[in-house]
Amino acid sequence: MSDQPEDQELEFRQLMADVKQLRQDTITPPVQRKKIRSDKIVAQQKTAQREADFFFSDTFEAHFDDDETVRWLSQSAPADAVKKLKRGQLEPELLLDLHGMTQAQAKIELAALLVEAQRQNIDCITVMTGLGTGVLRKRLPHWLVQHPAVLAFTQATKAWGGRSALLIMLETSDPIF
Repeated sequence: MSDQPEDQELEFRQLMADVKQLRQDTITPPVQRKKIRSDKIVAQQKTAQREADFFFSDTFEAHFDDDETVRWLSQSAPADAVKKLKRGQLEPELLLDLHGMTQAQAKIELAALLVEAQRQNIDCITVMTGLGTGVLRKRLPHWLVQHPAVLAFTQATKAWGGRSALLIMLETSDPIF
């Protein structure tokens, strides 16, 4: 090969004279439109739906004090349960964020969270509703008082969501109190 750029270009063109350009392949891969779900996921969704339908009535209205802070204590809960939640003596081990969900979706997710918390023997969870229009924020306490595993709940501390979340104490097989 020569050192001159013109000579190199000529040599390159001569070497490539018999080369033909490849035609673009127009075959597109098939798009898989169906989501494949495992039997376990489907079973969990059905369980959550049954739990939501069984425990959470939309027509039930619990009575809460008129103050800003929502709190509730079941008869089977320790008397200081709400205080311990409010002081941050219990940290939630599971968090559920309901932002952007409909009431129907929120009920199913809440039921699934409660089932999972009971399965894992978790005694404290938090559920975030956000402030938004306030629909879920207002409905959540009415649903929670209907579930037998819920011992107490209160508005979350700032560290766990403040006014837009609830800290919830659940009944476990080995109580912490």
